[in-house]
Amino acid sequence: MFVDVEVMNADIKLVLGDHGLQSGPGSIARGLSALYKDITETVRKEAATINTVFPSPNDVMSILVQRVLEQRVSAILDKLLVKPSLVNLPPVEEGGLLLYLRILPVAFENTQELAKELKSVGCGELDVEGLTESIFLVHKNEYPEYEQASLRQLYQAKMEELRAESQQQSDSTGTTMRSKGTSAMPSHMQISVTVATEFISQYTTEGLERAREGLNEAAALRERFVIGASVSRRVVAAAASAAEAAAAAAGENSFKSFMVAVQRCASSVVIVQQYFMNSISRLLLPVDGAHGASCDDMGATVLNMENTAYKGLQQCIDTVMAEVERLLSAEQKITDNRSSMMEMLLIIGQQMHAQGKSVAQSFD
Repeated sequence: MFVDVEVMNADIKLVLGDHGLQSGPGSIARGLSALYKDITETVRKEAATINTVFPSPNDVMSILVQRVLEQRVSAILDKLLVKPSLVNLPPVEEGGLLLYLRILPVAFENTQELAKELKSVGCGELDVEGLTESIFLVHKNEYPEYEQASLRQLYQAKMEELRAESQQQSDSTGTTMRSKGTSAMPSHMQISVTVATEFISQYTTEGLERAREGLNEAAALRERFVIGASVSRRVVAAAASAAEAAAAAAGENSFKSFMVAVQRCASSVVIVQQYFMNSISRLLLPVDGAHGASCDDMGATVLNMENTAYKGLQQCIDTVMAEVERLLSAEQKITDNRSSMMEMLLIIGQQMHAQGKSVAQSFD
């Protein structure tokens, strides 16, 4: 089966209609489905004739299906999947890069369905699914690059829309006094600042507070095992081992968890600062007083977080110092016990030496 120019034009007309690519992915999907159904029926009719006439129908069907995919299907896909330039991006008003990214999966899914139908009709030893994959291989390899470029284009378009809206509102409302603060900001700006401050409050300050609870529990455990001077040595030994276990379980773990919370807090603040500088700050600059007021709110929130971190670090120092004192006191007790035992042994030795001397003199 050979594909002429009239058939190709008819296929393009069926899929794209009068509006071309601007008809949208839904309309293109319906056109492709109708076209591929027509192709399947044509191949099925050809297969009936081939099975009757040719002695090796599988080989002929393999050639027929390959030509259908490489000529008729590839021709319509070349019209549908026109790669836009990444240097001169198509305008967003005409669909931008997103239009290409939406048409690509529609074409791929419908072509896969066509490959399954042709395989059921019969295609010999031809790997019809592999051939279909090879047609889309170039598009699939470059898809991540186009997707990132599309996200950047959409982000820039949304930022321009917000800037235009903020400029219109600032022109209509006139200047705003700094004393009014963020209440005079446009609604989307106020929401952005509120979200940023709530993010710091919820994911940093509260996280540090939860980590401090572990330090408080470790301090409570240390207080439980404080030993008086009038306690027996057996009780002291048992309490010392319990204190060591409590320090290892609570003190060390709480210290590590708090330091991890501080690291996460620092990284979160960096992310918020970048977001504020790149997005919110630029939107607030045209509004008098809004930028300064939001900076004050952000600074107050970060200050609360820093105070919480400072208190937690002080507790960490207390935990470390308490553990050091416990270890030093344990070593000192061992040293004191050893010295007292040596003194007792020395006294016993001197007494035995004196008794032996007196016994020797009596024998003389």
